[in-house]
Amino acid sequence: MHKSLLTLVFCTISIILFAQTPYRYSVNLNAIKNDKLEVTLLTPTIKSETVVYAFPKIIPGTYSISDYGKFVDSLRAFDSKGKLLKVVRLNENQWKISGANKLTKITYVVDDIFDSATKHSVYPMSATNIEEQKNYVIHAPGFFGYFNEVRQIPVELSVQKPQNFYASTSLITASSTASTDLFKVANVDELYVSPIMYTIPDTATIQVGNCNVLVSVYAPNKQISAKEISGWLNDLLQGAKNYLGGKLPADKYAFIFYFRDPKINHSFPPGLAGALEHTTSSFYYLLEAPAQQLRNSIVDIASHEFFHIVT
Repeated sequence: MHKSLLTLVFCTISIILFAQTPYRYSVNLNAIKNDKLEVTLLTPTIKSETVVYAFPKIIPGTYSISDYGKFVDSLRAFDSKGKLLKVVRLNENQWKISGANKLTKITYVVDDIFDSATKHSVYPMSATNIEEQKNYVIHAPGFFGYFNEVRQIPVELSVQKPQNFYASTSLITASSTASTDLFKVANVDELYVSPIMYTIPDTATIQVGNCNVLVSVYAPNKQISAKEISGWLNDLLQGAKNYLGGKLPADKYAFIFYFRDPKINHSFPPGLAGALEHTTSSFYYLLEAPAQQLRNSIVDIASHEFFHIVT
């Protein structure tokens, strides 16, 4: 009995110590320099002498190589006294850090993909965007890396935002003020399947059984609105709920729509658009046009993406 109790105590202490060192990312959307943002990571505890910090090469649903690390540079690693540790870039997506058992902080700069001059194969619906004081698309694989050695630990993300901006996402904020949002998730994989779009809000909500469904729209020319789209989707969503027996497998879902101004060129092949499914959200990159021209295609695409809440 004493042995069992001692084991329980040691396990409890280990869990507590482990839980005290999550990934703690922070990014300030008000501090753009040269169309780039700096990310700071207060790192989890690393016990090995060297460690590799990495970004995804590919993510589910896209079926193509993305190489998100291609858009990251100036990566630096620090110990608790602010001393720089040795960092060697191994390839487009990986950095080896020496003295990792002393590591406490990493900083680096991220370029957005929407208007990048770098040649790439990232789909627009899984890309990132930095439009100062207009729109920010945070697809987490493009902003936040991970250590293979410690993947299944909690993640905290703090985002400083412009005044009156709103975070459209299926994530629930752990805390939110006029200037800062804090998100907490179980691990980096959950962060990766939870896109966030920051902009002046144009949103609508639909209650679908137990699930609160958010519809968020960024349309720079105001040709289409969240209210219109939510009206189109209501019957579809209620029918999905009934088909699934009256209860959905999530309490919140987010439809996140980015409509590109036809006058603006992005870094993707002409005409490329679409949507990417996630566990409790879907992100849409579409050319802005009058609402009625887009209605049928939006309903068709959304009906497909929403059912990924099940599969």
